[in-house]
Formats: sequence, structure tokens, C-alpha cells
Amino acid sequence: MHNSMISFGMALVLLLGWSAAAPAVEDSNPVDLVTGEVWMMSQRENKLAYVLGIESAIYVEHMIHQKALESKKDKQAPLYTLSPFDTGWAKAFENVKREEIVARVDSWLEAHPDQGKRPVLAIIWYELIAPHLPQ
Repeated sequence: MHNSMISFGMALVLLLGWSAAAPAVEDSNPVDLVTGEVWMMSQRENKLAYVLGIESAIYVEHMIHQKALESKKDKQAPLYTLSPFDTGWAKAFENVKREEIVARVDSWLEAHPDQGKRPVLAIIWYELIAPHLPQ
């Protein structure tokens, strides 16, 4: 747990440093700042930190979900459910290392150079996760 918190902190610092290097856009959605163009110009370490940040957020969601299930015991309605993104990530990237996720994003962007303005998180969702979900 301690190592997870340290990793999360490091990813946050790297991600904040990355966003500081991104163009300043007032009142913008932070997801929109990391586009395919920014991704492809970024160093491998920043890409890995970005994926670690996503994984860390998902890990927190799973911890909250687990605690809700444990405290629910005899209640009938679920107190908390995982988002489609969380469950989709687990399905699409089961037993996949961060380096491979980065490589998949890189490959997709290389194959679709006209999609550089899209946010990387949208690419991950629509192109890498959603195809693995039931229709």
C-alpha cells in the first residue's frame, strides 16, 4: 500500500509537470490537454506516468468499491458500482504492462496521424477499450 501511494504521488508530480509544459488554456478540461500530438512529442517516462496516473485512479475506485461491498453486507442495493471505464480497462488491459499500453497508444496514433488533436484518454476509451466491451 505504501509503495502504491509513493507511485501515485510520483505519477501526480510527473503529470503536473507535464501539464505545466502544455499550452495554457483557461477553463479547459484537463483531459483535453494531453492530445495525440502532445503524446507523440512526449518522452516515454511521461507516457508511462500518464498511464500510471490512470491506473492509480482506477485502483482508488476499486478500493472504494471493495469497501462499499464489505460495508454493504446485508443491504440489497449496491452502494457503489464501478464505471464502464474501470471495468473496460480491466478487460482490455488484463495482464498488460504499462509499456505495452503506451506502445498500443503509440501504434494507434502512428496509424492514424490525422487524429492528433484527439485527447489521448478518448483514444484509449474509444479505440483501445470500447472494442473489448460487449455491444
